[in-house]
Amino acid sequence: MTDNIATGTEIVKTDDLGAEVVLNNSTAVPKFQNRTSPTRSLLPIGLMRCIGLNRGGVPVLERLPLTEQAGISKSGATGSGSGGDENPPNLKMFEREDWTLFRTVDGLQQKAGVPATRLRRLVLKELGDNALDTGAEIKFGRIDGSPDKFYIEDCGPGLDGTSEQIAELYSIRRPMRSSKLLRLPQRGALGNGLRVVAGAVLASEGSLVVTTRNRRIVLQPRADGHTAVVKVTTVEHRGTRVEIGFGIALPRDADSMIWVQRAAAAAVAGKSYDGRSSPFWYDGAQFHELFLAFGAQPVRSLIAEMDGCTGGKAGEIIAAAGLGRMACNQINRDQAVRLLKAAREQARPVCPERLGGIGGDGFTDDDLYYAVERGTAELGSVKPPAEIPFVIEAWVQKRTSNGEVKFNDALTAILMINRTSAVDELTAWRDSDKDALQWQWA
Repeated sequence: MTDNIATGTEIVKTDDLGAEVVLNNSTAVPKFQNRTSPTRSLLPIGLMRCIGLNRGGVPVLERLPLTEQAGISKSGATGSGSGGDENPPNLKMFEREDWTLFRTVDGLQQKAGVPATRLRRLVLKELGDNALDTGAEIKFGRIDGSPDKFYIEDCGPGLDGTSEQIAELYSIRRPMRSSKLLRLPQRGALGNGLRVVAGAVLASEGSLVVTTRNRRIVLQPRADGHTAVVKVTTVEHRGTRVEIGFGIALPRDADSMIWVQRAAAAAVAGKSYDGRSSPFWYDGAQFHELFLAFGAQPVRSLIAEMDGCTGGKAGEIIAAAGLGRMACNQINRDQAVRLLKAAREQARPVCPERLGGIGGDGFTDDDLYYAVERGTAELGSVKPPAEIPFVIEAWVQKRTSNGEVKFNDALTAILMINRTSAVDELTAWRDSDKDALQWQWA
């Protein structure tokens, strides 16, 4: 028999071969097969409990006293009589809220979609994107030459709110909030950016300071999901400056600033899309989610934000969908789909050429070759599908010897999709029968 003990979000299994932690979000996956001899009976070594994690994230277990074991398990150890209970105890399952994933490096990788080795550059890119959203020039770099401390600074209007409200912006427990729920072909659209920043500081035991509107605010993200204001100092400062320090739990990255560098270069190069969000950029499910996120605001106010749906057209769309005056959070899925179809009748699809692009001169290295591909992708699970225009731009460095490409030479590749750096690992090579370069995500 095998004994299972619930310990928060972990299920600890013990048998004669030692202890094992089985994780599957908040669902236990008990295992009963002996790993070395399926026919050998499992002899329990007793009930155990998890008393914490070591610095490597491995659970630390201790055996329960016999008096406590007697109170937990009444079935006995290896009873061979017919009255023995061969089933494991029916244990209560513990729930884990979504924000808790931001507390650990493993969880951050899941939420951010990049490996631990790239979390530093992603955090700096998120801070850089926020600074670029002000429309102002940004500066960034290392603090005192440190490999672990960086700053991102803009000369924009600064952050609204009290010190406590700014701390809440950098809290992993706050709801996912973003002005980018209205889809646009520009930097970032997930709304997780500042939660990833705060999570990186918390998970690595780093540091975070925000200077804005003549206040220098020292912040400390905490395990309960909130971020505390440690100290506020009055200073003279224009715009917003964020100073972040990473702990050793996040691997050092020699190219930590590469993504923010590319974002800053792309922001001032080429031509950008300056239109509204298009109803063609949502499938039925995402359009419904958009309405729910707008809460008690009138449906008409959201429809009027769409490309081709402004002014009197918004009322016509609502009438065509058979709806009257309603709040956004009162809309159900079927009504959202009707509104989406009616909005598309009034609007035109945005062609990829309208998105513009960075252009071949976006990155000034003389030895970079440039290529661009435009198209439209259909995405989504609920009809009508989203029709997403894209512009993929690539800059590739071709290293040569005696004027010929060596197939085993390293190739430097930059890939931007709708003006945003691709975060996956890239590899590039010379095609064997064409004078061209190809790339793929690793």
